[in-house]
Amino acid sequence: DIRHHLEEIKQEQWQKLDSKQVSISCDKHLENLQSLPKLVRTWDIYTFTEDHIKRIK
Repeated sequence: DIRHHLEEIKQEQWQKLDSKQVSISCDKHLENLQSLPKLVRTWDIYTFTEDHIKRIK
C-alpha cells in the first residue's frame, strides 16, 4: 500500500536512505496512480496522495 511505503521512507535514517530507490519507488507509485480512471483524479485522496509522493520525490 502506498501510504505504508511512504511512511517507511519517512522513518528511514538519512544515512541509510537509498535516494535512487526512493525515486524509483515514487515513480512507480505515481505511474500506478496515473493509470487510474480520470474520474478518480478529482477525488481529494488522489490529489493528496499524488502531492505527498511528489514531495518525497
